[in-house]
Amino acid sequence: MKQFKTGLLIFIVIIFLVFAIQNFENVNIVLFKWGIKLPLAFSMVAVYILGMFTGGLFWSNLKKLTKHEEEPKSKIEE
Repeated sequence: MKQFKTGLLIFIVIIFLVFAIQNFENVNIVLFKWGIKLPLAFSMVAVYILGMFTGGLFWSNLKKLTKHEEEPKSKIEE
């Protein structure tokens, strides 16, 4: 199984490198009035990483909200 995972990782890295080499032209990215020119491959990697980060935050917060953990009942002081 470890060899399969290593082979899959190598395959994904090779595909990414081919993609990056073939898509190295600059694209304009504009947000409000700010703009920046980046290579297409770099901008796609940045969006992927941002998506992983925000997706991880979303799912971890969703888990916390849906977790049915009973809180200890406090004693009512008389």
